[in-house]
Amino acid sequence: MRAPYLALYKRHKWMLLLGVVLAIVTLLASIGLLTLSGWFLSASAVVGVAGI
Repeated sequence: MRAPYLALYKRHKWMLLLGVVLAIVTLLASIGLLTLSGWFLSASAVVGVAGI
């Protein structure tokens, strides 16, 4: 049994690839921003405890 939707995927292969790449870039950017905000919160807590 052949899947009829594969012809649609073949027609729009580059747009699908672009969508996947943009989704991965978005995921990496969000992970980076969460890491950066965690670092700022940790640094603020250390400075607050140290009383600087």
